[in-house]
Amino acid sequence: MIYKLKYTDKAEAITHLQELGLIDEDEQYTAITEAVVYIGLIVDQQGEYNDQGEEITAPTYLDGYHVDVMTNTTVNFGSKEIFPTNERHKFAGYEQIN
Repeated sequence: MIYKLKYTDKAEAITHLQELGLIDEDEQYTAITEAVVYIGLIVDQQGEYNDQGEEITAPTYLDGYHVDVMTNTTVNFGSKEIFPTNERHKFAGYEQIN
């Protein structure tokens, strides 16, 4: 199963994944976890820069700290699970099926 998740920050994500038994206290995967990708902030609008690399317009970001998780069983992530229509990350060779 592939899940798209949104948290306020990485610390909240780690705590939640530990509470659900997806990672242990050392942040190592457990038996049900295939992969965890800490995406972090996602750029919504690219910034603009001049020829010298100086910022003209700052980039903007989507709300939240984003994490993708792949498991070998169904997990209830509650309100942390999101369903984006324009995914910025995908696991190679896998389609979103849940």
